[in-house]
Amino acid sequence: MMSREILAVLEREDGGTSGVARQLAAMGNRQAEKSGVGLAALLTGYGLAQAAEALAAARLFDNIYLADNACLEDYNPEVYAAALHQALKSIAPGLVLMGDSYRTRETVPAVASRMDVPFLNGCLDIELSGGGLTVIQPRYGGTVWVKSRLEPAPAGTMIGMARTPAAVEVGEKRSSRIQYVPVAVKMDGLRTALVETIREASTGADISRAEVIVAAGRGMGSKENLGLVEALAEALGGAMACSRPVCDLGYMPVCCLVGMSGKSVAPRVYIACGISGAPQHIAGMSGARRIIAINRDSGAPIFRLAHYGVIGDLSKVLPALINEARQRAGTSKKAYELGGSNV
Repeated sequence: MMSREILAVLEREDGGTSGVARQLAAMGNRQAEKSGVGLAALLTGYGLAQAAEALAAARLFDNIYLADNACLEDYNPEVYAAALHQALKSIAPGLVLMGDSYRTRETVPAVASRMDVPFLNGCLDIELSGGGLTVIQPRYGGTVWVKSRLEPAPAGTMIGMARTPAAVEVGEKRSSRIQYVPVAVKMDGLRTALVETIREASTGADISRAEVIVAAGRGMGSKENLGLVEALAEALGGAMACSRPVCDLGYMPVCCLVGMSGKSVAPRVYIACGISGAPQHIAGMSGARRIIAINRDSGAPIFRLAHYGVIGDLSKVLPALINEARQRAGTSKKAYELGGSNV
């Protein structure tokens, strides 16, 4: 039986009501109730007061630990790893949960090595039982799910959760006490230096937080045809995304790319337009609650993953969907109700 609290590691931008915070709270709550332990969160960054207040107001966690230091204002993998290591040593949790982000993938393996604990990334589900830990992870671009058992599960085992639709069942309201965890990282002798920060150009809705995503693939044919995808995304109140070929052609920016080399998304609805379904793309969107594929090729691999499929000419299918979505919007229905009330 675990005797120490379960800890969710959050970044400042995760906030108190983001999908990441709620997903980790829901997963942690289920395991904390089974094990009879507390559920806590660790916020890392600089100037965390406002983010901490938002998180406390959501009342998702018993304790909220703040690793708040000026050295964490700008991201540096060496500094972040050192600060996270110090904070985890101070808190000494029984299990550590974190979202799937570039920071997790870049720094947490080093932290786990320093603490001599396992790190299992990209997990879809976890289960604590009998002193051990069972995890489910996708393999080969999400085409195969693997169930593994870690027995016994050492205290402090780190779990990186894959993106899934934001969970609603986060358990009863918790007290959310805020506590500061001191971290002090020596800045001299660092091998990594921040040279320049380049901000992504704003292209509308953030695909990583969107409830509805309409994605364009090579099958759209030309840059001009992307106007149909944009119109459908707008009619549904969603965001526009793309697969690798569309990005490589320069039709859309990298911030809209979904897949292994782009962003992982988990919207309520994902509409794939002219996307064949390569494993590299599927790896970034297989966590969507409802996947709708539109493609003229009936043998496209995307149809094996999709909940709904439309085999047809995109130039005819998309205008019909746009008109229907606009009519539904006129009756004040939510965008994602287009496919039915259970979407």
